[in-house]
Formats: sequence, structure tokens, C-alpha cells
Amino acid sequence: MEPISANENVERFGLTFGGEFTDLDLEASYRSSQVNTEIGLARVGILALGISFVVFVPSDRVFLGDSGLFWGVLLLRGLLLLSSAALWVVLTPDLPRRRFDGILFAWSLLVIGFCAYIPWTRPIDYTGHIIPNVLTVFYCFTICPLPFRMQCILAMLLTAAGLGMCFRTVFEHSASIQATLVGFLGAFILGAKTSLQLNRRKRELFAAAHHQESLRVGLEAALAQIRTLRGLHCVCCQCKKMRDEKGSWHPFEVYVRDRTHAEFSHGLCPECYDVAMQAMS
Repeated sequence: MEPISANENVERFGLTFGGEFTDLDLEASYRSSQVNTEIGLARVGILALGISFVVFVPSDRVFLGDSGLFWGVLLLRGLLLLSSAALWVVLTPDLPRRRFDGILFAWSLLVIGFCAYIPWTRPIDYTGHIIPNVLTVFYCFTICPLPFRMQCILAMLLTAAGLGMCFRTVFEHSASIQATLVGFLGAFILGAKTSLQLNRRKRELFAAAHHQESLRVGLEAALAQIRTLRGLHCVCCQCKKMRDEKGSWHPFEVYVRDRTHAEFSHGLCPECYDVAMQAMS
């Protein structure tokens, strides 16, 4: 039998624009199969962003000094670290997928809000925040294990905040503004394209595996219904009864019926019919 490709399976089940199965049960099954991978990706993001919260504390000190704003920002960083640690603990394989998405999305909104706020605490000629924010836009699509629509919301919010900062920041050259705009928009477009391709490809493989598993189960069920007689069987040369493993003798049709799915009906062949008619006459 010619194998069915992954693309043919995806066409059979159907995908939404965001790369999700239109069959909700199949989508839930896919998400359940990816739970360990998604938790791993989420924890990579939590760890990376958690480290960044600590790494930029010295920068806060340099720009803000020993002001109340510095201590406020430090408090925000501490709260985000605590929320990150809590999220690390909460994300377990037993967590329902909708709750998983909701908790991770809420935490991501807090992080993006913080990333959008920090540039406003910097001098207007400071541009060091641009690269981390551009990378965070790309992170929203490639690392953050959320449905595509949620990824888009997070990336759009961060991109809008980044583009808004371009009008506040004083650049030395107009080319710097253009480069910043291209950086944010490029990260958004490239990240969205990458996310869509990954979502579709992973579901193609899952659909192919799902179809193959269905075929395997069906084949095993069919084989379970097939019972055959093989090897040597003892048949009485006179009455044609057959002997079983315990040494008991059974009529031929009973012996075969008990060991296969065959059923027998009775009749007379032409020769036996003639013999029977002669005996009756």
C-alpha cells in the first residue's frame, strides 16, 4: 500500500490560519503530546528573562543613581523574579492546556509591560534598550509556547512600544531611526513566519503519526478476527473425527469451528443424495 504523506493527512484534518487543527479533540491531543516540550521552552524563556532582570540592575544604578525611581525599578525586577519562580513551579504536565496558556500569557504581559516601561527611565539619547526589545519580539514567536494568536498579541504590544520609543529617543542620524524600524518590523515578520511554519510542520508530523497509529490499531483489530489452522492434525481415516490436544475426538465441523471463525451448514452432495434415495427406496 502506498504511504500517505503528512501533507495529505493535514488536508484531511484541516488547519486554521494560525496552524492549529480545526478538530478540537485532535488539537487537544496534539497539545497533550507536546506538554513536556512546551514546558521546557517556557522554562528556557523564564530562565533567560530572569537572568536579564538581574543583569541590568547595574545599568539602573548608573542611570538612576540612588533615587526613589531606582528602588522602584529594583522592586519591580524583584517582583518579576518572584513571579518567574512561581511560574516555573506552576508549569507542570498535569496543568490543563487552557490554564497553561492563560498563566503563561499573563506572565508574558507583565514582562512586556516592564520591557516597555524601562526605556522611559533612560536618557532620551540612550539606545541600548532597542536590541533586547527586538530580540524579545522574536522570542515571542519562537520560544514562547503559546498559540499563534497569543504570540501575535504579545509581539504587537512590544513592537508598538518599541516603535513608540523611536519618537522619544534622540538619534544621531536618521538612518538609525530607519534601522530601528526595520529591526522591530523585521523581527515581527520573521518571527511570525517562523512560528507559522513550525506550527504547521509539527502538526503535519503529528497528523501522519496519528493516521499511522489508526491504521495500526485497525490492522491489529482485523488480525485479531483471523484464526487459522496450521500444522498437523489427527483425523480418523474412517469417521473423519479429529483429535484435540487432550486426546478427545470431535466431529470435523466442531473441531474446525472451535479453532477458527468458520461456521458450517449441512447438505447433501449429488452422490450422497443418490445413495440416500436408494437406501430409502
